[in-house]
Amino acid sequence: MSTLLEHNREPEPGIPEVMPEGERMLWQGGASFRSLLGGSFHFATLSLYFGAALLVQFVLKLRAGVETSDAVASTAGFLLLSLFALGVLTLYAWLLSRATLYTLTSKRVVIRTGVALPISVNLPYRRIQSADLRVRADGTGDIALLPEAGSRVSWLLMWPMINPWRVFRVRPVLRGVEKAATVAELLAGQLVGATVVRDETARETPRVAKTESNRATKRWRPYPTIPLAAMTSLVVIALVGVAVNVTQDNRTSALPDRELTAEIELYFEDREDGSVLVREAGTGTVLDTLDPGTGGFLRATLRTLVRARDTVGAGAEEPFAIAQTDDGRILLIDPVSEREIDLRAFGPTNSQAFSRYLQFAERSATPTGDSRAAAEPEQTERTAVGDETQVALTR
Repeated sequence: MSTLLEHNREPEPGIPEVMPEGERMLWQGGASFRSLLGGSFHFATLSLYFGAALLVQFVLKLRAGVETSDAVASTAGFLLLSLFALGVLTLYAWLLSRATLYTLTSKRVVIRTGVALPISVNLPYRRIQSADLRVRADGTGDIALLPEAGSRVSWLLMWPMINPWRVFRVRPVLRGVEKAATVAELLAGQLVGATVVRDETARETPRVAKTESNRATKRWRPYPTIPLAAMTSLVVIALVGVAVNVTQDNRTSALPDRELTAEIELYFEDREDGSVLVREAGTGTVLDTLDPGTGGFLRATLRTLVRARDTVGAGAEEPFAIAQTDDGRILLIDPVSEREIDLRAFGPTNSQAFSRYLQFAERSATPTGDSRAAAEPEQTERTAVGDETQVALTR
């Protein structure tokens, strides 16, 4: 027998210690894998959710003009992720069913559970206030126990063998019990007997006044519910705020109160030798050439925007825009995906990688006759070369 597993060192399966004299085992059983997967983990509901989400994504891509083959390929990737998530859930339910064992003795309920962190919880009948039963069509069910006030059970250590919506007064749950109605009837008889004994003991025992020494002997102290509730609220507010911020549409038109003081539209073309050619969109004039291995921030930022274009099925036909606002912000704008990046947030050095091209904005806006004539050959070269190299930046 392996000594690596804590459960293998139990004197009795499911019992962490030798049972005291006079205590006997009444019933013992495990958790049903099918009941855990279908009932507790809602496998069917999650499958329908993933299926509906994939269908909506596929339809939206078709409505956006994406080719059917591309829409199918994109949806297939998310399908694999969904199947992986469902597979992990199925594996966890199977492992949990093998690690879980419930025991009813003449004195207590013992729940042994945990996959990565094994745990055994003893619940004396005299400390259980009530029990609720939920039976499924196949005869399996869940039995939720309500400990008396002051009895604390760890929500984190007991998960998922708890009621997830009870945080401050945790309710342990015997999940996936076979023949749940029979087990619940046996448990109810023990709870009734413990209630009678508790009431008789309370009448015979004189009430003892609480003193400091009495309170000091308590092993567990009540949770600070108000600070815990406040911290939980802050976490929820932070998560909601992040979700809203992430899903906000970063459109260029979102800044109607800021005026652009300078703007230039550029093409960034990859060359076969690894260099990047920077062309002004209006005239086709070559403004800069980035040698291989240089311009790391510029390359990485542009790839982020091109990936956003890929999601809407757009290519590199439209140029990117670099703009400066009246409040000093430097923006990298993609009019196709309607996204913009505030480059000032990355520091002056990284911002300079793009803002230095704004010096050509005024010159390219009003070209003279000579410069227009000089720009025409460049435009011809851009047409000849750009078709082969312009889309290579992020492929």
